[in-house]
Amino acid sequence: MNSRFIISIALIFILGLPLTQSGAIPATAVEVSYKVLNSQTNPATWYEPNNSVKYTFTKNTLMNVTLFNPSQSFTNVTIQLGNLTKTADDAEANSALVLGYWKIGKELGFIANQTWDVTKQLISGLNSTVHSYEETTQSILGKPYTVVKIHIEDKFQNTQLTYQKNSGVLVYANTSSFGFWLNFEIFSIKGTISNFNTNQSPTPGLQTFIISLTMLSIIVYTKIRNHKKK
Repeated sequence: MNSRFIISIALIFILGLPLTQSGAIPATAVEVSYKVLNSQTNPATWYEPNNSVKYTFTKNTLMNVTLFNPSQSFTNVTIQLGNLTKTADDAEANSALVLGYWKIGKELGFIANQTWDVTKQLISGLNSTVHSYEETTQSILGKPYTVVKIHIEDKFQNTQLTYQKNSGVLVYANTSSFGFWLNFEIFSIKGTISNFNTNQSPTPGLQTFIISLTMLSIIVYTKIRNHKKK
């Protein structure tokens, strides 16, 4: 076994190690369940131009959301909340459930558009509103992740949203507007969501150690081999 072969194997191993990944929106349909923590007690209305629907829901129940083709800008969703079952695109859900803000377009919703720098700029430009954008670490379903926390408040609405940063998945919301109030947090996920389980390289210290150990082994092996040839 020559040194070139060993070096080649080592490089393949090193390049194959998981590195920090940038944001990526899920590419396949998944089901996300949210627990309703608090809500209004009177019926709500899902407003549409020709067919508005009244529905009721209560706290301590589940809201089930199926995300279809969420890698696309206008994600299709099916929502089951109380006695409501509704299929729409994420932009419509954004408006009906107050999961965004009209001045920043369709950046938010159940799946954020993943343009965090743009979203941050849009939020910072919201004059005459209380607003904030924060990136921090938070436990989601028992594991730590980097999240984006957004707060927008004016005289018409008060919306707090938390997203798992890499996947863009909404994990928490507390939002109200004109008597509508919905407060929920993520409860479970069925299906694979790209990068939801890859917040960042989970053990960067271990990765560095393995790379260093591999390179050291190559150096030691080469020196021993050269010494034997003498």
